[in-house]
Amino acid sequence: MDQFLLTRERNPCIISTHIICVLIIRILIIQSKWCTMDKTLSENVETSKSITGYYFSRLYNARNSEIKKELRRFHITHPQFSVFCALNSLTQEKGYANQSEIAKDAEMDVMTVGNILKTLESNGYIERKPDPTDSRASAVFLLEKGHQKLNEAFPVVRQIDDKYFNRLGEQRALFDKLLAQILFPDSTDNKENV
Repeated sequence: MDQFLLTRERNPCIISTHIICVLIIRILIIQSKWCTMDKTLSENVETSKSITGYYFSRLYNARNSEIKKELRRFHITHPQFSVFCALNSLTQEKGYANQSEIAKDAEMDVMTVGNILKTLESNGYIERKPDPTDSRASAVFLLEKGHQKLNEAFPVVRQIDDKYFNRLGEQRALFDKLLAQILFPDSTDNKENV
């Protein structure tokens, strides 16, 4: 060992060779760790297919892709359809809804809903008037043309849902209840029905 140190000190070529050997050893160690990490990552990716969220994501993407495609026939977008559905549901109670109520029901941003409402209004599907209970808001009414558009598009979306979820057979009702329990954990209806 002492002789190696002495030789190394005297001969710059040996010093360079030693440095290169150390670097190669370090590179091999790092590559070995990367290979192990890559294998672990690969194993994690494989097991990710057993994660429930993975399946929900795949189902969501497949279903929404199909819905978007079908809604093009009716010249409306998927977000517009969601606003139609929210507005239709909310107007059952008092005949109209305001923008923030629609946004909450459709689970969308208020500004996004505002832009969608502008488009729907310019196409003659809805009408906005001053809200009788809130001077800062507008009351949004679904017009006959909007009802017709929703009545045309809704059965198509229902068919797509049936295509995916009727595969569950008699368990579909239970599946719906379990989904509601996940989405609305504080609801008393969920606790009583599941």
